[in-house]
Amino acid sequence: MSFALVMYFDQPSEAPIREIWQQIADANLTSALPDSGVRPHLTLSVFDEIQCLSCEEELETFANETKLLSLEASHIGIFTYPQPVVFLAPTPTLELIAFHRRIIHSIILDVASTRAMYRPGSWVPHCTLALDFKIELLSGIAKISTDLPLPFKLRATQVGVVEFQPIKPLFDFDLMNE
Repeated sequence: MSFALVMYFDQPSEAPIREIWQQIADANLTSALPDSGVRPHLTLSVFDEIQCLSCEEELETFANETKLLSLEASHIGIFTYPQPVVFLAPTPTLELIAFHRRIIHSIILDVASTRAMYRPGSWVPHCTLALDFKIELLSGIAKISTDLPLPFKLRATQVGVVEFQPIKPLFDFDLMNE
């Protein structure tokens, strides 16, 4: 099993992302995300092992001490390795990068246990729009993804941990309301 540390958004922020997920599924390109039961999110870290009790307590403390985060979804991107992924990306502000560094160092004792692309200094903030598809479907997915009304606001309201595959939310906590 693997685990992901994630940042969730409020419902108005999720709505256009869920709409794109559904349009991609309706076009028979991939239904991996709407079928998974996962919420739209930014993945902050992925790791293979987790100390659940201490991580849960540390994440709750972090959330209780951290204000809601306002972001701007500004562009669409593509990861090509190890498999293609189309994603929505927020503008990587200093506030977002500092949030990421702080949460990683707050709850993960051994940062080296975090997969390399999620470590501070290497992380590319992204919200997955499509995955688990054949490369020849990329142009159709990209065309639908460009229907997103960029830029638009994302309001981060929670942090949590999910186990995968299959996806199973373990716990999440509300960020501190201003």
